[in-house]
Amino acid sequence: MLMIHTHYCFVNFKCKRMRVQNLILFIVSTIFAAVFVCSGTRADQIETYTVADGLVGPIVPVIFQDSRGALWFGSDRGGVSKFYDNTFKPYVGSLNTYEDVEAGALLGQTRQIVEDKWGHIWFLTRVSSEKAGRVSRFDGQSIRYISTGNALITDQHGDIWIGENHLLTKYVTPGVEKLTQAQPHEIIGEDLIRSTTLTISIIFESKDGTIWLGGSEGETEEAGVILSFRENRWQRTEFGGGDNTSDETEVSTPRIHPNAGFTRHDVSNLNVVSQIEAIAEDAEGNLWFGGNNLLLRFDGTDFEQILPTRSYSGRRLPQEMPFRKPTSIKVDTKGHIWFSDGRPTRRWNDSRLRTPRNVEGFFEIEDKSGNLWFISEP
Repeated sequence: MLMIHTHYCFVNFKCKRMRVQNLILFIVSTIFAAVFVCSGTRADQIETYTVADGLVGPIVPVIFQDSRGALWFGSDRGGVSKFYDNTFKPYVGSLNTYEDVEAGALLGQTRQIVEDKWGHIWFLTRVSSEKAGRVSRFDGQSIRYISTGNALITDQHGDIWIGENHLLTKYVTPGVEKLTQAQPHEIIGEDLIRSTTLTISIIFESKDGTIWLGGSEGETEEAGVILSFRENRWQRTEFGGGDNTSDETEVSTPRIHPNAGFTRHDVSNLNVVSQIEAIAEDAEGNLWFGGNNLLLRFDGTDFEQILPTRSYSGRRLPQEMPFRKPTSIKVDTKGHIWFSDGRPTRRWNDSRLRTPRNVEGFFEIEDKSGNLWFISEP
Protein backbone atom coordinates (compact mmCIF):
# COMPACT_ATOMS: atom_id res chain seq x y z
CA MET A 1 0.00 0.00 0.00
CA LEU A 2 1.31 3.42 -0.98
CA MET A 3 0.11 6.20 1.33
CA ILE A 4 1.06 9.87 1.12
CA HIS A 5 -0.39 12.15 3.77
CA THR A 6 -0.51 15.67 2.36
CA HIS A 7 -3.17 18.12 1.25
CA TYR A 8 -4.96 16.91 -1.91
CA CYS A 9 -2.61 14.17 -3.00
CA PHE A 10 -3.44 10.86 -4.64
CA VAL A 11 -3.18 7.67 -2.62
CA ASN A 12 -3.05 4.19 -4.16
CA PHE A 13 -5.04 1.57 -2.25
CA LYS A 14 -4.19 -2.01 -3.15
CA CYS A 15 -5.01 -5.09 -1.09
CA LYS A 16 -1.97 -7.08 -2.18
CA ARG A 17 1.66 -6.14 -2.74
CA MET A 18 2.33 -2.62 -3.87
CA ARG A 19 3.56 -1.97 -7.35
CA VAL A 20 3.29 1.25 -9.33
CA GLN A 21 2.33 0.22 -12.85
CA ASN A 22 1.06 3.30 -14.63
CA LEU A 23 1.80 6.99 -14.81
CA ILE A 24 0.24 8.27 -11.60
CA LEU A 25 -0.28 11.92 -10.88
CA PHE A 26 -0.08 13.45 -7.44
CA ILE A 27 -1.34 16.94 -6.70
CA VAL A 28 0.44 18.38 -3.70
CA SER A 29 -1.05 21.78 -3.10
CA THR A 30 0.72 22.34 0.19
CA ILE A 31 4.05 22.44 -1.62
CA PHE A 32 2.56 23.96 -4.78
CA ALA A 33 3.56 21.14 -7.07
CA ALA A 34 2.39 18.33 -9.31
CA VAL A 35 4.34 15.12 -8.84
CA PHE A 36 4.49 12.22 -11.30
CA VAL A 37 5.34 8.68 -10.24
CA CYS A 38 6.44 6.55 -13.19
CA SER A 39 7.15 2.87 -13.54
CA GLY A 40 9.62 1.02 -15.69
CA THR A 41 12.58 0.91 -13.32
CA ARG A 42 13.14 -0.79 -10.00
CA ALA A 43 13.22 2.50 -8.15
CA ASP A 44 10.24 4.81 -8.51
CA GLN A 45 11.08 8.02 -10.34
CA ILE A 46 9.47 11.18 -9.06
CA GLU A 47 9.52 14.41 -10.97
CA THR A 48 8.04 17.60 -9.57
CA TYR A 49 6.33 20.36 -11.56
CA THR A 50 5.37 23.73 -10.13
CA VAL A 51 3.79 26.98 -11.26
CA ALA A 52 7.22 27.90 -12.63
CA ASP A 53 6.93 24.96 -15.08
CA GLY A 54 3.57 26.06 -16.45
CA LEU A 55 0.84 25.18 -13.96
CA VAL A 56 -1.60 28.10 -13.85
CA GLY A 57 -2.17 27.84 -10.10
CA PRO A 58 -0.81 26.04 -7.05
CA ILE A 59 -4.02 24.04 -6.49
CA VAL A 60 -5.28 21.63 -9.15
CA PRO A 61 -8.94 20.74 -8.41
CA VAL A 62 -9.57 18.83 -11.67
CA ILE A 63 -7.45 16.60 -13.92
CA PHE A 64 -8.58 15.27 -17.29
CA GLN A 65 -6.87 13.19 -19.99
CA ASP A 66 -8.23 13.72 -23.50
CA SER A 67 -8.46 11.24 -26.37
CA ARG A 68 -5.08 12.37 -27.72
CA GLY A 69 -3.35 11.60 -24.44
CA ALA A 70 -2.88 15.20 -23.32
CA LEU A 71 -3.43 15.96 -19.65
CA TRP A 72 -5.45 19.04 -18.68
CA PHE A 73 -4.98 20.55 -15.23
CA GLY A 74 -7.60 22.88 -13.79
CA SER A 75 -6.70 25.60 -11.35
CA ASP A 76 -8.06 27.86 -8.65
CA ARG A 77 -6.66 30.94 -10.39
CA GLY A 78 -8.79 31.17 -13.54
CA GLY A 79 -7.11 29.08 -16.18
CA VAL A 80 -5.99 25.60 -17.23
CA SER A 81 -2.72 23.97 -18.23
CA LYS A 82 -2.27 21.44 -21.03
CA PHE A 83 0.55 18.91 -20.57
CA TYR A 84 1.69 17.12 -23.73
CA ASP A 85 5.08 15.84 -24.87
CA ASN A 86 6.48 16.73 -21.43
CA THR A 87 5.61 20.39 -21.98
CA PHE A 88 3.05 22.63 -20.27
CA LYS A 89 0.94 25.09 -22.22
CA PRO A 90 -0.96 27.47 -19.89
CA TYR A 91 -4.26 29.11 -20.86
CA VAL A 92 -5.15 31.96 -18.50
CA GLY A 93 -8.62 33.46 -18.16
CA SER A 94 -9.10 37.22 -18.35
CA LEU A 95 -11.68 39.91 -18.95
CA ASN A 96 -9.63 40.84 -22.01
CA THR A 97 -9.18 38.80 -25.18
CA TYR A 98 -5.78 37.34 -25.90
CA GLU A 99 -4.50 35.28 -28.80
CA ASP A 100 -5.56 31.92 -27.39
CA VAL A 101 -8.22 32.81 -24.76
CA GLU A 102 -11.37 34.85 -25.41
CA ALA A 103 -12.50 37.46 -22.87
CA GLY A 104 -14.60 35.89 -20.10
CA ALA A 105 -13.44 32.33 -20.72
CA LEU A 106 -11.97 30.18 -17.92
CA LEU A 107 -12.62 32.72 -15.14
CA GLY A 108 -12.79 31.23 -11.65
CA GLN A 109 -11.98 27.82 -10.23
CA THR A 110 -12.13 24.85 -12.59
CA ARG A 111 -15.05 22.54 -11.75
CA GLN A 112 -15.28 20.13 -14.70
CA ILE A 113 -13.43 19.19 -17.89
CA VAL A 114 -15.00 16.98 -20.60
CA GLU A 115 -14.46 16.17 -24.29
CA ASP A 116 -17.03 16.01 -27.09
CA LYS A 117 -17.10 13.59 -30.05
CA TRP A 118 -15.00 15.92 -32.21
CA GLY A 119 -12.19 16.21 -29.67
CA HIS A 120 -13.14 19.68 -28.44
CA ILE A 121 -12.39 20.19 -24.74
CA TRP A 122 -15.06 21.86 -22.59
CA PHE A 123 -14.45 23.56 -19.25
CA LEU A 124 -16.81 24.55 -16.45
CA THR A 125 -15.35 27.22 -14.17
CA ARG A 126 -16.92 29.23 -11.36
CA VAL A 127 -16.19 32.57 -9.72
CA SER A 128 -17.37 32.27 -6.11
CA SER A 129 -19.07 35.68 -6.15
CA GLU A 130 -21.14 34.86 -9.26
CA LYS A 131 -24.48 33.03 -9.26
CA ALA A 132 -23.57 30.75 -12.18
CA GLY A 133 -20.47 29.20 -13.63
CA ARG A 134 -18.92 29.76 -17.05
CA VAL A 135 -18.57 27.20 -19.85
CA SER A 136 -15.68 27.54 -22.30
CA ARG A 137 -14.52 25.38 -25.23
CA PHE A 138 -11.09 24.58 -26.70
CA ASP A 139 -11.32 24.00 -30.48
CA GLY A 140 -7.73 22.90 -30.94
CA GLN A 141 -6.39 26.42 -31.34
CA SER A 142 -7.97 28.69 -28.76
CA ILE A 143 -10.47 28.71 -25.88
CA ARG A 144 -13.72 30.61 -26.31
CA TYR A 145 -16.53 31.45 -23.91
CA ILE A 146 -19.75 29.55 -24.68
CA SER A 147 -22.36 30.24 -21.98
CA THR A 148 -23.15 30.23 -18.29
CA GLY A 149 -23.88 26.93 -16.51
CA ASN A 150 -23.69 24.95 -13.28
CA ALA A 151 -23.18 21.40 -14.55
CA LEU A 152 -21.65 19.78 -17.61
CA ILE A 153 -21.57 16.30 -19.20
CA THR A 154 -20.81 14.53 -22.48
CA ASP A 155 -23.57 12.07 -23.44
CA GLN A 156 -23.28 8.65 -25.09
CA HIS A 157 -23.38 10.28 -28.53
CA GLY A 158 -20.54 12.67 -27.70
CA ASP A 159 -22.75 15.76 -27.45
CA ILE A 160 -22.57 18.28 -24.59
CA TRP A 161 -25.28 19.05 -22.03
CA ILE A 162 -25.20 22.10 -19.75
CA GLY A 163 -27.53 22.64 -16.82
CA GLU A 164 -28.32 26.02 -15.29
CA ASN A 165 -31.22 26.35 -12.87
CA HIS A 166 -34.37 26.44 -15.04
CA LEU A 167 -32.60 25.50 -18.26
CA LEU A 168 -31.06 22.36 -19.75
CA THR A 169 -29.20 22.98 -23.01
CA LYS A 170 -27.77 20.47 -25.46
CA TYR A 171 -24.87 21.64 -27.63
CA VAL A 172 -24.43 19.82 -30.93
CA THR A 173 -21.41 20.41 -33.15
CA PRO A 174 -22.04 19.25 -36.77
CA GLY A 175 -18.35 18.94 -37.55
CA VAL A 176 -14.82 19.50 -36.34
CA GLU A 177 -14.65 23.09 -37.58
CA LYS A 178 -18.37 23.87 -37.30
CA LEU A 179 -19.96 26.20 -34.77
CA THR A 180 -21.89 24.61 -31.91
CA GLN A 181 -25.68 24.67 -32.12
CA ALA A 182 -27.58 25.21 -28.87
CA GLN A 183 -30.82 23.29 -28.28
CA PRO A 184 -32.36 24.71 -25.06
CA HIS A 185 -34.99 22.88 -23.01
CA GLU A 186 -36.68 25.11 -20.45
CA ILE A 187 -37.81 23.64 -17.13
CA ILE A 188 -41.24 25.19 -16.64
CA GLY A 189 -44.59 24.25 -15.13
CA GLU A 190 -45.96 23.73 -11.63
CA ASP A 191 -45.45 19.98 -11.93
CA LEU A 192 -41.69 20.57 -12.28
CA ILE A 193 -40.91 23.71 -10.28
CA ARG A 194 -42.13 24.37 -6.73
CA SER A 195 -39.85 27.35 -6.08
CA THR A 196 -38.15 30.12 -8.03
CA THR A 197 -34.87 29.13 -6.34
CA LEU A 198 -34.46 25.88 -8.31
CA THR A 199 -30.73 25.24 -8.84
CA ILE A 200 -29.30 22.41 -10.95
CA SER A 201 -25.95 21.20 -9.60
CA ILE A 202 -25.36 17.83 -11.33
CA ILE A 203 -26.21 16.19 -14.68
CA PHE A 204 -25.94 12.44 -15.29
CA GLU A 205 -26.88 10.15 -18.19
CA SER A 206 -28.06 6.65 -17.32
CA LYS A 207 -27.42 3.66 -19.57
CA ASP A 208 -30.86 3.95 -21.20
CA GLY A 209 -30.07 7.49 -22.38
CA THR A 210 -32.14 9.32 -19.78
CA ILE A 211 -30.65 12.61 -18.57
CA TRP A 212 -30.93 13.00 -14.78
CA LEU A 213 -30.72 16.35 -13.02
CA GLY A 214 -30.02 16.87 -9.34
CA GLY A 215 -30.17 20.08 -7.36
CA SER A 216 -32.15 21.92 -4.74
CA GLU A 217 -34.85 24.50 -4.17
CA GLY A 218 -36.53 26.37 -1.32
CA GLU A 219 -36.62 29.98 -0.10
CA THR A 220 -36.35 29.24 3.65
CA GLU A 221 -35.32 25.57 3.88
CA GLU A 222 -33.30 23.76 1.24
CA ALA A 223 -34.68 20.52 -0.19
CA GLY A 224 -33.17 18.18 -2.74
CA VAL A 225 -34.71 17.96 -6.22
CA ILE A 226 -34.49 15.11 -8.76
CA LEU A 227 -35.61 15.59 -12.36
CA SER A 228 -35.20 13.43 -15.45
CA PHE A 229 -35.34 14.31 -19.13
CA ARG A 230 -35.88 12.09 -22.14
CA GLU A 231 -35.03 13.51 -25.52
CA ASN A 232 -37.22 12.80 -28.52
CA ARG A 233 -34.90 10.76 -30.75
CA TRP A 234 -37.59 9.04 -32.81
CA GLN A 235 -37.22 10.37 -36.35
CA ARG A 236 -39.56 9.36 -39.18
CA THR A 237 -37.73 8.98 -42.49
CA GLU A 238 -38.80 8.57 -46.07
CA PHE A 239 -36.80 7.17 -48.93
CA GLY A 240 -35.85 9.24 -51.92
CA GLY A 241 -36.74 8.40 -55.48
CA GLY A 242 -35.37 5.38 -57.29
CA ASP A 243 -34.43 1.94 -56.07
CA ASN A 244 -31.56 3.08 -53.87
CA THR A 245 -33.00 2.70 -50.35
CA SER A 246 -29.91 4.30 -48.82
CA ASP A 247 -31.13 7.65 -50.12
CA GLU A 248 -33.09 8.57 -46.96
CA THR A 249 -34.40 12.02 -46.17
CA GLU A 250 -35.51 13.13 -42.71
CA VAL A 251 -39.06 14.41 -42.49
CA SER A 252 -39.25 17.81 -40.80
CA THR A 253 -41.86 16.72 -38.23
CA PRO A 254 -40.58 13.84 -36.06
CA ARG A 255 -42.79 11.39 -34.23
CA ILE A 256 -43.14 12.30 -30.56
CA HIS A 257 -41.64 9.88 -28.06
CA PRO A 258 -44.38 9.05 -25.50
CA ASN A 259 -42.03 9.71 -22.55
CA ALA A 260 -40.17 12.70 -23.98
CA GLY A 261 -39.65 15.77 -21.82
CA PHE A 262 -39.06 16.46 -18.14
CA THR A 263 -40.31 14.44 -15.16
CA ARG A 264 -40.07 15.46 -11.52
CA HIS A 265 -39.57 12.54 -9.13
CA ASP A 266 -41.42 12.72 -5.83
CA VAL A 267 -39.16 12.39 -2.78
CA SER A 268 -41.43 14.36 -0.43
CA ASN A 269 -41.87 11.33 1.84
CA LEU A 270 -38.09 11.11 2.38
CA ASN A 271 -35.66 13.17 4.42
CA VAL A 272 -34.02 15.00 1.50
CA VAL A 273 -32.82 18.15 3.26
CA SER A 274 -29.72 18.93 1.19
CA GLN A 275 -29.05 19.45 -2.49
CA ILE A 276 -28.36 16.50 -4.79
CA GLU A 277 -24.66 16.79 -5.72
CA ALA A 278 -23.84 13.36 -7.17
CA ILE A 279 -25.56 10.67 -9.28
CA ALA A 280 -24.29 7.22 -10.29
CA GLU A 281 -25.64 3.97 -11.74
CA ASP A 282 -24.64 0.53 -10.47
CA ALA A 283 -24.26 -2.73 -12.38
CA GLU A 284 -27.89 -3.72 -11.66
CA GLY A 285 -29.24 -0.48 -13.10
CA ASN A 286 -30.08 1.13 -9.77
CA LEU A 287 -29.49 4.88 -9.60
CA TRP A 288 -27.81 6.44 -6.57
CA PHE A 289 -28.34 10.07 -5.57
CA GLY A 290 -26.14 11.74 -2.96
CA GLY A 291 -25.64 14.96 -1.05
CA ASN A 292 -24.40 16.20 2.31
CA ASN A 293 -25.31 13.32 4.68
CA LEU A 294 -27.77 12.15 2.01
CA LEU A 295 -27.85 8.93 -0.03
CA LEU A 296 -30.82 7.51 -1.96
CA ARG A 297 -31.16 4.39 -4.12
CA PHE A 298 -33.71 4.26 -6.94
CA ASP A 299 -34.65 0.93 -8.55
CA GLY A 300 -36.67 2.51 -11.34
CA THR A 301 -39.87 2.56 -9.31
CA ASP A 302 -39.18 3.41 -5.67
CA PHE A 303 -36.60 5.43 -3.74
CA GLU A 304 -34.88 3.91 -0.71
CA GLN A 305 -33.25 6.16 1.89
CA ILE A 306 -29.76 5.03 2.93
CA LEU A 307 -28.70 8.29 4.60
CA PRO A 308 -29.48 9.88 6.92
CA THR A 309 -30.21 6.82 9.05
CA ARG A 310 -32.89 6.95 11.72
CA SER A 311 -30.23 6.54 14.39
CA TYR A 312 -28.11 9.41 13.09
CA SER A 313 -27.98 12.24 15.64
CA GLY A 314 -25.10 14.30 14.24
CA ARG A 315 -25.18 17.36 12.03
CA ARG A 316 -24.63 17.81 8.34
CA LEU A 317 -21.36 19.42 7.35
CA PRO A 318 -21.81 23.12 6.51
CA GLN A 319 -22.63 23.38 2.80
CA GLU A 320 -20.21 26.24 2.23
CA MET A 321 -17.38 25.21 4.55
CA PRO A 322 -13.98 26.24 3.09
CA PHE A 323 -12.62 22.81 2.18
CA ARG A 324 -15.69 20.56 1.96
CA LYS A 325 -15.31 18.37 -1.09
CA PRO A 326 -18.46 17.98 -3.19
CA THR A 327 -20.32 14.74 -2.66
CA SER A 328 -19.04 11.88 -4.78
CA ILE A 329 -20.63 8.54 -5.74
CA LYS A 330 -18.48 6.22 -7.84
CA VAL A 331 -18.76 2.62 -8.99
CA ASP A 332 -15.59 0.58 -9.49
CA THR A 333 -15.18 -2.22 -12.05
CA LYS A 334 -16.06 -4.83 -9.42
CA GLY A 335 -19.41 -3.13 -8.87
CA HIS A 336 -18.60 -1.61 -5.47
CA ILE A 337 -20.37 1.66 -4.60
CA TRP A 338 -18.10 4.29 -3.01
CA PHE A 339 -19.66 7.30 -1.31
CA SER A 340 -18.13 10.46 0.15
CA ASP A 341 -19.85 13.65 1.28
CA GLY A 342 -16.84 15.50 2.65
CA ARG A 343 -16.15 12.74 5.14
CA PRO A 344 -13.75 9.84 4.39
CA THR A 345 -15.02 7.52 1.67
CA ARG A 346 -17.31 4.66 2.65
CA ARG A 347 -18.22 1.55 0.64
CA TRP A 348 -21.68 0.01 0.35
CA ASN A 349 -21.67 -3.69 1.31
CA ASP A 350 -25.26 -4.50 0.26
CA SER A 351 -26.72 -3.50 3.63
CA ARG A 352 -24.80 -0.50 5.00
CA LEU A 353 -21.95 1.93 4.39
CA ARG A 354 -18.62 0.95 5.90
CA THR A 355 -15.09 2.38 5.75
CA PRO A 356 -12.68 -0.38 4.64
CA ARG A 357 -9.56 -0.95 6.69
CA ASN A 358 -6.43 0.95 5.69
CA VAL A 359 -8.44 3.35 3.52
CA GLU A 360 -8.09 7.07 4.19
CA GLY A 361 -9.32 10.01 2.18
CA PHE A 362 -11.62 10.20 -0.84
CA PHE A 363 -11.91 7.76 -3.75
CA GLU A 364 -10.83 9.68 -6.86
CA ILE A 365 -10.09 7.33 -9.78
CA GLU A 366 -9.63 3.68 -10.73
CA ASP A 367 -6.70 3.18 -13.08
CA LYS A 368 -6.51 0.77 -16.03
CA SER A 369 -4.89 -1.88 -13.82
CA GLY A 370 -7.78 -1.82 -11.37
CA ASN A 371 -5.96 0.07 -8.63
CA LEU A 372 -8.07 2.51 -6.62
CA TRP A 373 -6.63 5.95 -5.91
CA PHE A 374 -7.72 8.16 -3.04
CA ILE A 375 -7.21 11.83 -2.22
CA SER A 376 -5.87 12.30 1.29
CA GLU A 377 -6.10 15.49 3.34
CA PRO A 378 -4.16 16.43 6.48
